[in-house]
Amino acid sequence: MAHQTAPKAIVIGGSVGGLFIANMLARRGWQADIFERVGEGLASRGLGIARHAELVSIMSAAGVSETGPLGIEVTGRSAFDKSGRVIARFDYPQHLAAWSGVFNPLYAAFPKQRYHRGRELVGIDDRKGKVAARFADGASIEADLIVGADGFRSTVRALYAPEVMPSYAGYVAWRGIMEETDLSAEFRAHTFDQFAFCFPPGSQFIGYPVPGADESVERSRRRYSFLWYCHVDPGQDLTDILTDATGVSAGDKIPQ
Repeated sequence: MAHQTAPKAIVIGGSVGGLFIANMLARRGWQADIFERVGEGLASRGLGIARHAELVSIMSAAGVSETGPLGIEVTGRSAFDKSGRVIARFDYPQHLAAWSGVFNPLYAAFPKQRYHRGRELVGIDDRKGKVAARFADGASIEADLIVGADGFRSTVRALYAPEVMPSYAGYVAWRGIMEETDLSAEFRAHTFDQFAFCFPPGSQFIGYPVPGADESVERSRRRYSFLWYCHVDPGQDLTDILTDATGVSAGDKIPQ
């Protein structure tokens, strides 16, 4: 009886999306390998993430069982005016987690020898029912399936659908995270535990608590994630925001 080898899959992109699909394929008998362009680990790149009920079943399908804290529980969402007064409230119980709380378990569930960092895709070739991924280091790897999970700047999409280009949505997002102990006593007492919104002219500001760097949900060890979505018209104002102090453009990102 002939031995049937497992079908091979190449997943381009090693963040949450790539780890989800690679883990799912592996659990269904595929030999899945992830190729990530970035050389260093990705666990510290994300900030906050809101957990929804579907996340538990999706993580389970990817081979991850819940072992750590779900995050920080909030009972709803509150809107504040510029004086700090609550002007609206929407009851919506939810857990707010750190992005690493999703990435790390998915990464831990995937075989480390099949997660390849510092491998940049440059081309894809069709080979009589197979596909081959070509990388910047000159390697060419054949598989039965290639999955593009490499974000909105996807190389896979650029190769197969070059006419599909991201378009500017009309706003920029300033994002950051702060240690709970760096916030004022008043903020910690009245605002920290809420999913907070405020609406300055032409923009939206949201903030919410997330676990600490060590996934702790204990008081004084947590962090606060914030996002400021600000409308900016295309043109010189947008160009200025995307240009650093030395005059170098960061493309479609806000430079540090």
